[in-house]
Amino acid sequence: MMPSAHFFSGVSIFAFMGIFGLVPRNLSYLSLLVLCSIIPDTDVVLSSMHREQITHSLAFWMLISIVAVAASPSAWIVIPPFLLHLFLDTLDWGVMIMYPFSRKKYGLKLAGKGTEVKSESLSLYVKEYLSRPILLYAEIGLMVLSLILLVSVGQCS
Repeated sequence: MMPSAHFFSGVSIFAFMGIFGLVPRNLSYLSLLVLCSIIPDTDVVLSSMHREQITHSLAFWMLISIVAVAASPSAWIVIPPFLLHLFLDTLDWGVMIMYPFSRKKYGLKLAGKGTEVKSESLSLYVKEYLSRPILLYAEIGLMVLSLILLVSVGQCS
């Protein structure tokens, strides 16, 4: 998915957690959850092989989560954004979720089974992504949902 989908997924997680009283309804928690939903994409600055690095590995985020929760039990709130990020990335072309144990890409691959966009070119990736209506509808739907949920939570203080 595009960075905007990950941004809005963080907003949605904040809204859901706020509705159920799991996090305080303030800008600090909104910022934390949005940041955690974007962090896995830091692999684009580490390598030209986006989604083929440790930051898109379920094993990596499980290890990080275990360490974080062991250090501070309230740190569990960072787990949903990481997991949702990985799930969203399985929707278009898939992700090597079992890296480094397996280099197989898993996912629904709504962008088209058997198609692959090499991540070396960001412009090619964006062009290919924008040519897929189902991905655009999913992205717009997530944006609308997150904004509706954010309004339902009320204003951040």
